[in-house]
Amino acid sequence: DTWSDGTASYLAMITPRLVLMRELLANTGSIYVHIDWHVGHYVKLVMDEVFGRDNFLNEVVWLYGLGGSSSRYWPRKHDKILWYSKVIDGQYFEADMIPATSQKMKGELKKAPDYWEIPNINNMAEERLDFATQKPEPLLARIIRSSCPAGGLVADFFVGSGTTAA
Repeated sequence: DTWSDGTASYLAMITPRLVLMRELLANTGSIYVHIDWHVGHYVKLVMDEVFGRDNFLNEVVWLYGLGGSSSRYWPRKHDKILWYSKVIDGQYFEADMIPATSQKMKGELKKAPDYWEIPNINNMAEERLDFATQKPEPLLARIIRSSCPAGGLVADFFVGSGTTAA
């Protein structure tokens, strides 16, 4: 992701695409947009404008934990995923369930929280395709399971490394 004119050129590229994505999205659909600390706040404003502030469902924090750390600032070990619907409360949603960790619920399942500890792809992993923004399959699987019914349609408009197709 390199943008010759910086943030302005990135926003000029993403905005019309988000408008088109909204038009193509089913009334029961959701859109998840992965952003990092560079442009996240700008993209949130664009998403609010395109989808409507009332259609903002949640900000999911993706904790991935791999990579180095700097002595000059806090380690950057997470990104954000903005989740919007096309129609207020019209989205399909079935919570992904994860093992409970408390003693009270030991052995039971609970709804996944809005922070997902899913490791980024290890450099030696078979699924790694050396695409800079490739997402790990477990991250996409959680999104698809929770927001797409069986037999539903999923669109990955930026395709990336093809992880969604895999």
